[in-house]
Amino acid sequence: MENLEDLALPAVLLFGGLIILGIGLFKSSRARGIARWQRTAAGSLKEGGEQMVTGKARSAVTVSSPVTQTPCTFYLETVEEHYSGRSSGWSIIDQKPYGGFYLDDGSGSALVLPGAGCLDLVKPEITGASDGLPMDTYARATRRKEQFIVAGEDVTVIGTPVPLGNLMAVLRSGVGIQMPAELMTELLNIEKEKGPVGMLCFIPGGLRAVSDASYEDYVSNAKASYSLYLQLGGLISILSLARFLYVLKAVYANGLLG
Repeated sequence: MENLEDLALPAVLLFGGLIILGIGLFKSSRARGIARWQRTAAGSLKEGGEQMVTGKARSAVTVSSPVTQTPCTFYLETVEEHYSGRSSGWSIIDQKPYGGFYLDDGSGSALVLPGAGCLDLVKPEITGASDGLPMDTYARATRRKEQFIVAGEDVTVIGTPVPLGNLMAVLRSGVGIQMPAELMTELLNIEKEKGPVGMLCFIPGGLRAVSDASYEDYVSNAKASYSLYLQLGGLISILSLARFLYVLKAVYANGLLG
C-alpha cells in the first residue's frame, strides 16, 4: 500500500530533473548565442567591441603544464583543498593562468592571454594525485588540476581586442597577468618595432570564451551538450512526475489525506 513517505523519492527526482532541464535550457540559450556570432578574420579585427575569431594557436613561448609536464603554449593550474570530516568535498583555493598564444588564421594574427574564467575547452581537465586524504578530522589535503592549449590546435576566441599598448600598460602596472620572461621580452620588441598599436590582443577582463575547437566544432559541441541535458532532464521529470501523481492518487484513495 502506498503511503505519504513514498512521495519523497519521486518529489526529489522531479526536483532534480527540473534542475537538469534548467541547465539544458541555459546551455541551449548559450549555444544559440554562439551560433549567432559572425566570425571576423584575424587580419580584420578592430579595437573595441566583442568579436569572434577562429584559427590555429601559434606558440608564443613553450611552457610545460604543471601536472603532466605536457609542452604547451598556455595552461591553467587549479589548486584544490579537502578537509577530512567535511561533506563539501574539494574546493578551489587558487588558479594560475600562465602563458598565451598567437591566434593565426592566415589573414593575420592576434595575441591571446586567457584568464581563469573564460576557458571553455573540449579537452577534459586533468587531475593530479592528491597528497593523500588525511584521516584526522579537519586535516588538510591538496591536489592540482590542469587545462592547456597546445600549439597547432584549433582555437576559437570571443572577446574584445585591445591594442598592444594597452596590454603593456597593464603589465607595467604590475597587475597579475603571468607570463614567461621570454614572452615579455618578445612583446617589448614588438612594441618597439611596430608601436603601441602594432598588434591587437585579447586579455583577461576582455575575454568571453576561449575554446580549443574550430568554430564549427565549438557550435556542434555546444548543441550536443544542451541536447543531452534537455533529454535527460525531460525524461527524469516526466517519469518522476508520473510516479508522484500515481502515489498521490493512491494516498488519497487510501484516505491518508483529506
